[in-house]
Amino acid sequence: MKRKLTYWGVGVSGAVLLLTLGAAYQGQQTIGCAENQSTRTCPHVMELGPQCQVEIVRMSFTDHVESLLYLHQIPDAAREEYRFAVVTLKITKPVGQSLSLAAADLTLHYYHGDKTEVAPCEGLSWFKSDSEAEMPILMNPVPGPGFIKQTTSPEHTAGTMVYIDAVFGFMEPDTRECWICLGHPAATEPFTCPAPAWRNESHESMTPKVPPGLQAPPA
Repeated sequence: MKRKLTYWGVGVSGAVLLLTLGAAYQGQQTIGCAENQSTRTCPHVMELGPQCQVEIVRMSFTDHVESLLYLHQIPDAAREEYRFAVVTLKITKPVGQSLSLAAADLTLHYYHGDKTEVAPCEGLSWFKSDSEAEMPILMNPVPGPGFIKQTTSPEHTAGTMVYIDAVFGFMEPDTRECWICLGHPAATEPFTCPAPAWRNESHESMTPKVPPGLQAPPA
């Protein structure tokens, strides 16, 4: 019993030391970057509020989507289980406010039957004035949002209401209640990387180094 307690003590001490070293390592990165205070705001964020709101006005399901460069299809083996959802979003906003929307910020939280799921946005159309208008959709050749972003044109910026189509993949036939969600910064102050953020010849490991003589406790 005494031997087990000794191993336990060594294990806890080692874990505490590793956590401390990890925090110190990350702290060095943060302290080094805190010297460069930035006045820039988080890019590609749609600020929601009483004057800017987003809602789903239409949703259709299909087994294929023709994007600008690729034809995206649900695989034959999965067509009995899944479809693409093309979701039309209505956005109300103040006159003159420009909007920028990144596909990576857009998720669909929903129920299918009694189960819950979250689907990432995989494509965006251009902004449009008519919810029924057919606009080109930009999608990646592989699943996922990638770096797809859309910004309102001067015409749409001048108005108070715009629409945009968003594509979500692998939606079940028993999909029911759906909520559209937008990503927002978790903090007001940015983390500023050093300049340059990385060098090609750098091979530093992010794993904290264990001092000589300290070994993991035996199994």
